[in-house]
Amino acid sequence: MSKIDYLKKARTFLRKVLKQRSWLTSHDKSYIDSKFVQTEMNNIEYALPKLISSSTMQQYLVRKEAEIRYLIPARYKKWHDEFRELLCPRFN
Repeated sequence: MSKIDYLKKARTFLRKVLKQRSWLTSHDKSYIDSKFVQTEMNNIEYALPKLISSSTMQQYLVRKEAEIRYLIPARYKKWHDEFRELLCPRFN
């Protein structure tokens, strides 16, 4: 995958996680503390426009790995696999 593809894929992934977690929170289906979820969602939303290169995106994902893993719903095993792939990319 190229660096531009990596950046697009990572942004899409983060937006997908935010959308799902916000839906879960708004429908009272989230089992995670709402204050933690809201704080982390705001942090990710704030950081997304500032992540303009693949290297900064990769550093951000590594730094926020635990929080993002916590936000991904447990039943979405493919999302966990996709996130694992984003943590250790293989660029062409």
